[in-house]
Amino acid sequence: MKLPLQKKYPYTRHIFYFLISWLIQVNAVNAYSIQNNNYIILNKGQWPEEVIGLVKDYNLNIWITDKGMVYDAFQNKNSHKHTIKSSRNYLQNLFKKDHYLKSGHAIFLEVEGKNKSTKLITKHDVSTFNFIKNDSNKSINTSAVEELVIQNFRNNIDLRYYFENGKLRYDYIVHPGGKVEDIQQKVTGSFGLQIDHENDLQIKTRFGEIHHGHLLTYQKLGGNKNIVKSNFYKIGNTIGFNIEQYDKNADLIIDPLVYASYLGTADDDQYYDLKRDKSGYLYMTGLTDSNVFPTTPGVYDGSHNGNYDAFITKYNPVTKKNEFTTYFGGSNFELGIEIQLDQNGNIYLLGYTDSSNLPTTTGAYDRSFNNSAGQEIYDVFFTKFSPDGKSLIFSTYLGGSDNDWSASFRIDSIGQAYISMLTYSSNFPTTAGVFQTNRKGGVDIVVTKLNSTGTGLIYSTYVGGGNHDIVNELELDKIGNVYLTGTTLSSNYPTTAGVLDRNNNEQDLFLTKLNPEGTALVFSTYFGGSGKDYGYDMVLDSEHNIIVAGNTESSNYPTTTGAYDRSFATGSSIVNNDAFLTKFNATGTALLFSTFFGGSFGDDPYDLTTDLAGNLYCIGITDSQNFPVSEDAIKKANGSNEELIYDGFLIVLNPNASELIFGTYFGGADDEYPEAILLDDDGLVHILGETYSDNFMTTTDASDKTYNGNSDGFLLIMDLKIARDADGDGFNSDQDCDDNNAAINPNATEIANNDIDEN
Repeated sequence: MKLPLQKKYPYTRHIFYFLISWLIQVNAVNAYSIQNNNYIILNKGQWPEEVIGLVKDYNLNIWITDKGMVYDAFQNKNSHKHTIKSSRNYLQNLFKKDHYLKSGHAIFLEVEGKNKSTKLITKHDVSTFNFIKNDSNKSINTSAVEELVIQNFRNNIDLRYYFENGKLRYDYIVHPGGKVEDIQQKVTGSFGLQIDHENDLQIKTRFGEIHHGHLLTYQKLGGNKNIVKSNFYKIGNTIGFNIEQYDKNADLIIDPLVYASYLGTADDDQYYDLKRDKSGYLYMTGLTDSNVFPTTPGVYDGSHNGNYDAFITKYNPVTKKNEFTTYFGGSNFELGIEIQLDQNGNIYLLGYTDSSNLPTTTGAYDRSFNNSAGQEIYDVFFTKFSPDGKSLIFSTYLGGSDNDWSASFRIDSIGQAYISMLTYSSNFPTTAGVFQTNRKGGVDIVVTKLNSTGTGLIYSTYVGGGNHDIVNELELDKIGNVYLTGTTLSSNYPTTAGVLDRNNNEQDLFLTKLNPEGTALVFSTYFGGSGKDYGYDMVLDSEHNIIVAGNTESSNYPTTTGAYDRSFATGSSIVNNDAFLTKFNATGTALLFSTFFGGSFGDDPYDLTTDLAGNLYCIGITDSQNFPVSEDAIKKANGSNEELIYDGFLIVLNPNASELIFGTYFGGADDEYPEAILLDDDGLVHILGETYSDNFMTTTDASDKTYNGNSDGFLLIMDLKIARDADGDGFNSDQDCDDNNAAINPNATEIANNDIDEN
């Protein structure tokens, strides 16, 4: 809200006050950017005469002209908005090279007409600049100011530009004799204008929307604030105000808040995986194209290497500070897709790259990029870091002569790595005696077991059929069996006798179990309906039953009696699919439960976990307006009414997937992509992902409350207060006692041999 007029502007009391605030804030600056220092560079002939001044930021130029303003936004942007490791469109996106383009969009906000008798008043000179004119090679000196007023911008209307709390603001001030109707802002260059049901004006751009909202009109009468009803109106692409009756002898203040959902830095930061160590520290990975990503002193790599780099961050959730952050990469593209820790705190990173100079270590299995750099072909990389992030223990390429992508991996108790990958390469390294030594066609799966020093393969095998086979997740049991899930177009994907389904429909999910030696399938099955079915993530229970989260376009996807939702949600969406949770028995021969969940549009689950009681926690994205939420949801409505604009979701079902325990949306007005979920020892839910929303929910103690631009990471921590059974004995933790030395009778012993104290 605007403060009362200060005495240095001795305007008479019939004042129309129109305030728009624009946030222009960057956290850091690199060599080729100019940080916003809260000043306006004045035009002294270096620019066309209609320009009065320029506010320059990291990816935004705001040109102040004799007609209003021009917002000239630009971004260095990935041509694919989001690099999703488990997407329903993965088959299409998989074969598209990520291109990084500089793109822009100019929006003109101009007031019709022109007044020749204007006068420019500047306040608070802060700096001087020297410009060289291109056409004359002459030097021009100019200054920068913190405030300027264009007096008589229109008849009896002044226009004031200034900064407040780091924000550029501008005010229309209407004196007696001035007419509100003369402030008709014509918007040119937008992709459309809309006034929504909350009286917010939305200006659509190629990057998102500029929102003019929270229009407030009031008068100060007798020390009280009297609200005057008002609203935006538009005629074509021109915006004005409707104002009801008010006291003509008192000042009238009209105060709309404006924010831009796409502003901030031009850098792209995407977060893909999250893990937690025994001490509670969080470890994150993803990719960034930022030169100023917040690395810490002494780490392995504190400098950006070019294009997109992978990164590793160790985060302290108590102090809300990074313990360390390091880049990892070569001169081209790297993506860190998954991170794991071993018992000693060593950090393992899996990803893919098209850099020929990615750091590798002496003696590593493969130190050479397997293709010519710059030919848009990827190799997988696998790297082990020391616990402090300061050194590489080993780093190796993995791949053949064609495209190879990473998917998922696990580390066993002695540090051996089990890695699932996708490949077009017919010469991907395999070992003798494995299940499948040849690529059968399309994209095939590869499972590789790497020794604990990163110097050699224990086994490596293809798994696949004659068409595309896409693996999204790998799990490992204690004896070394490997479990795979994903989606396949192959009619001859390998299956085994006695399983649920040996025939593919249009496109089915698969569930495959490979023996510890990599020489044979324990079981392998298709599963799905008549449409497209995708397996995205899975978890194993204590009996090696497998729970798969995915989504389906099949209205006849199999469900089970008593399941939470047995009806496929049909809507009028561009993309119509439902999410599902399906539990298979340990042999792949029967269903233990299977349920839909979601709304009537698109619902994609990305990650799945369970608590000690067996409750199922699943995160993902939805553009449905009727996704199931609970009474205690943190957000009960989708942040956008548009299809293909996604909010994050969290849903919790009971252990047999028959009942909703908790459901919520989360996010802002643009896209959210939650990528990873974990639970800590206290049952707190941690969710990591990225957002394109400038109004993503934050808390008062957040380490960063500001949207920094393009794609930002986010970390959500929620306490759902779901009853927990920490030791799995059937009693909730808040009602339980020590099984061996209960406080009631410290010397009591078990009498029923059931691990529960009977005293």
